[in-house]
Amino acid sequence: MVTRRSASAALLAAAGLALAASAAAAPRKIAIVSLIGDRLEVVYPQMTTGSRLDQNVRHAIEDRAGEFDRFTLGAAAQAIAAVDPAIATALIVVGPSRLREQPGLLFDGKQVALPGAVVDELERQQAQYVLVISKHRAEVKLNFLNTRTGVGSARGLGFYLDEHTRVQMADSGAEADGLIAPFAYFRVSLVDVQTGLLVRDQTVTQMDVLGVASKPGTNEPWNVLDAKEKVAYVERLIRRGLKEAIGPLLEGL
Repeated sequence: MVTRRSASAALLAAAGLALAASAAAAPRKIAIVSLIGDRLEVVYPQMTTGSRLDQNVRHAIEDRAGEFDRFTLGAAAQAIAAVDPAIATALIVVGPSRLREQPGLLFDGKQVALPGAVVDELERQQAQYVLVISKHRAEVKLNFLNTRTGVGSARGLGFYLDEHTRVQMADSGAEADGLIAPFAYFRVSLVDVQTGLLVRDQTVTQMDVLGVASKPGTNEPWNVLDAKEKVAYVERLIRRGLKEAIGPLLEGL
């Protein structure tokens, strides 16, 4: 089954047998875990020469209330219901964890290890599968018609800000230097609870470009969207990415 990060083999074997027996008689249920909503990352290109480990300047906006995780859990449940209404879902809230910033610790090849509290909840919920939504790092992709540009990488949820790239609006023809690109970069992994093995996964790299020219009277990329619009835009990208990812993940279940 999905392993605790510090459990003994004997306890795991016993829990696995109990979970297998209960799961056989239970309706299909997928538990959902979100590890992406603890912060928004604001990413700037760093114009330097030579080799660097990171081409970006990064600042974090903490979400201590967990609003983005709650939204992600709900959006994932809705995406599952849209594909197959017969699948029940259980939403599992995870507290502070280094797995948020080090998602690679979740996976040892195909084997998946989750915090003990999550394993306990999976057993209580009698879920056959767990959907783990974790941060994914990939290159910045700014789509301008037939070309892509951008510096460095993005991960998780946030905004890429560029004060120098000139953007012309397709509808009005207005142009100005600067852009803000909300993004949602994450990995959605479907795991068999009984075996603890990764069934399949999908990566999501959603990023939209909003030029400064789209908002007359604004000179700063950060001010193209107000606070409520920033939250709404990130949520829209989360929902869009999950909608695209869930269908392939559930195929054949």
